Amino acid sequence: MTIAAAHVARSGTAQAAPREPRELVALGRAAEAGVAGSSETPVSNIEARGVEAPADWSALRSPENYVGYERTQNFASPRGVARDRRRVYSAPARLALNQWALVGEWTIDRQATVLSTLDGRMVYRFHARDLHLVMGPPRQGVSLRFRVSIDGHPPGPAHGIDADEGGNGTVVEQRLYQLIRQPGPIVDRQFEIEFLDPGVEAFAFTFG
Repeated sequence: MTIAAAHVARSGTAQAAPREPRELVALGRAAEAGVAGSSETPVSNIEARGVEAPADWSALRSPENYVGYERTQNFASPRGVARDRRRVYSAPARLALNQWALVGEWTIDRQATVLSTLDGRMVYRFHARDLHLVMGPPRQGVSLRFRVSIDGHPPGPAHGIDADEGGNGTVVEQRLYQLIRQPGPIVDRQFEIEFLDPGVEAFAFTFG
C-alpha cells in the first residue's frame, strides 16, 4: 500500500497525495547542498539558513536512515521489529553510534513508523552538526506536539529551526523538520524526541 492509499484508508476520505519519503529526503538533501528551486535570485546572493545551509561534511559521521522496516538499519529496541502491527517497544540502556530505538506503542510498516498512543519516543545516537526528521501528521489539518532533547537536556542553543530552546515544536505537515543544529563541539550525542500526541508518521532521519 502506498502512503497516499494508507492516508485514505485511515481517514476514509481522499486527500492530496503526500510526497513519498524518498522524495522528501531528496528535497532535504538538495536544500542542505544549497540547490535552488525556481527562484530567480542567484544562489550566491542568498544567505543559507536552517536546512538550506550546507552540511558540515567534516563532522558528519551519521548517514541518513529510513525508519520503515524496508530500509532501516541499526534498530536496537529489544526483540527487533514487529512488522505491520502494534507493539510496545523499549530502548536499551546504551546505544552505539548510529543505533536508534523506540519507546512506547508503535507500528513499524514498510515505509514509516507510526505512533499508536500518547508519549511515544524515538531515540538516536548520532554524530553530526544537524539532525532532521522527515515526519508528518496522519491527515491534513492535524497538529502534533513534540519535545526534543540532546544528551538528556533541552537543546538550548543547539535547537534547530523547527524547535525552540526548550525543545518544543509542532508537526503540522509532512516534510523534513530540522530539530538539532549544534554550535559545537561536534561529538557523539544522544537525541530523543517525545511526541505528546498520538498519530505521528515518521519516515527518515537525515544529518548534516
